[in-house]
Amino acid sequence: MNISMVICGIDTNCGKSVASILIYEYLKLYFSVNPIIVKPMQTGQELDTIFYQQCDIPQKNIFNFYSLDIEASLHTAGNLTNQKIDLQSLLDQSKSLLSENRPKIFELAGGILSPINDKETMLDFVKLLKLPIILVVDNYLGSINHTLLTIHLLESKNIEILGLIYNNTDSRNYSTELFEYITNNTCIPQIGKIPYLKNLKYVLKSEKEKQNLIREWHLNV
Repeated sequence: MNISMVICGIDTNCGKSVASILIYEYLKLYFSVNPIIVKPMQTGQELDTIFYQQCDIPQKNIFNFYSLDIEASLHTAGNLTNQKIDLQSLLDQSKSLLSENRPKIFELAGGILSPINDKETMLDFVKLLKLPIILVVDNYLGSINHTLLTIHLLESKNIEILGLIYNNTDSRNYSTELFEYITNNTCIPQIGKIPYLKNLKYVLKSEKEKQNLIREWHLNV
């Protein structure tokens, strides 16, 4: 089974990694497969690839192409460390993984227009990958605008959107009206919701807890 997709967010800290881990669990549970989770590019001291392992994803199922140990955007970190990210190298390594007959989950860094170097953005990478998007929507003031702008951009580039995952990164900002507005004003199906998780790593390390979170999810692939 060779299902592959890209996890994109409307903002930098909207919960893409949590969504990626739960989609990984969803594919395992409902499709009986052994997925690969890919973080092509990452920066900082607290790396997403380490977070995946802390949430009980085997290291052999995790892939990364660029890790820059500076707390900064990708293009800034690349300039500061003289390790500029090369789009063609990203594509070549990604295609090598895509040739394997296993589901692949690519998690982007930042939003769809976040730069990967001084000239190219995540959008350039996604267009070359030619994979459908799962869009992660956080619940905060302004997220409707960010969500609709991201959807408009993806649709204008003929990039398929498989669905939306609604996330709550702040317990104070929960509002069903925000998610209902987005669902009612787009043609994008809802895959599922993630409640505010106080003990994030504890919950995501437990297979039972993860399966409880995705019990009512629906991903049409």
